[in-house]
Amino acid sequence: NRSSDLEIRAELKKAIPDVLDKCSKIVGRTPTDITVRKMKNWGNCKQNGKITLNLNLAKKDMECLEYVMIHELCHLIEFNHGKGFKRLMDKFCPNWKKIKKRLNEYRLLFIYYSTSIIIFIKIRQLFTLEHVGIHCLIFK
Repeated sequence: NRSSDLEIRAELKKAIPDVLDKCSKIVGRTPTDITVRKMKNWGNCKQNGKITLNLNLAKKDMECLEYVMIHELCHLIEFNHGKGFKRLMDKFCPNWKKIKKRLNEYRLLFIYYSTSIIIFIKIRQLFTLEHVGIHCLIFK
């Protein structure tokens, strides 16, 4: 709902200045602008230096937010995910693979019965309960 999104957005925007300050000192780069919005990926960086962060990062721990910030700041140096980019991530965030795995480990699972949503839960893997008419879908 809208009021919930506004609260989440305010929480994330409150956290960004300290995280940006910390991560900019680590990477040695600063974006031209940072925005927050609902999006498919955790973040993105444009060649003009603008970084966008996923609103749902507010629901993650600070380590995840720092990882995404460092990831996007590294794109200000290396604008791809090649070997050079991975070397930067290894240098600036040595445990980045572990954090990335944790960040992406869970998928939101929607359980539908007919057309009604029964419940939202987080789960590690897809399963189906077809024998009771429940279909489970995982979305990234």
